[in-house]
Amino acid sequence: MQLNAEHVETISVHAFEPHPENFAQLRRNIELNGWRVRATQTALAGRSGERSLHNSSRADSAYLVDTGGDFRVSAVSLSEYLEGCGVVDLLKLDVEGAEYELFTNAYEAITSSVRRIVLEYHGAWGCPDVRALLDRVAHDFDTDVVWRRRENGVLLLTNRRRG
Repeated sequence: MQLNAEHVETISVHAFEPHPENFAQLRRNIELNGWRVRATQTALAGRSGERSLHNSSRADSAYLVDTGGDFRVSAVSLSEYLEGCGVVDLLKLDVEGAEYELFTNAYEAITSSVRRIVLEYHGAWGCPDVRALLDRVAHDFDTDVVWRRRENGVLLLTNRRRG
């Protein structure tokens, strides 16, 4: 799917970023580029509520944890968010490991409303989490590997019901 200048007025972009420093940078980029983006300082997760975020050595790869963590952030479940969106043409997910929680808790919402997903997965190609994710989507999505490395990769999932 290619977006050209004529699409600018017809698309809606929603961005979620829980990390305060990354969110501030996101806002600066939106303003500098004049983008029409609805930015929300919250995590996109499998369940809503207050969650713990762990800072890794790089701020751009902070991730949700069930216990501990470096600070608390608000989270919105993907299911709840999709309820008000209608049909979503493209969902880009880079949620630093929360993709497994999203696909477990929001799978019905995803399959009923999302046409295409660009998904960064975390974990080795053959690890149980990645295999379970691929098995889960096999009946509903065509899956193309965009790229993969030893510990992560990107998939393009095209919904057979909505594609």
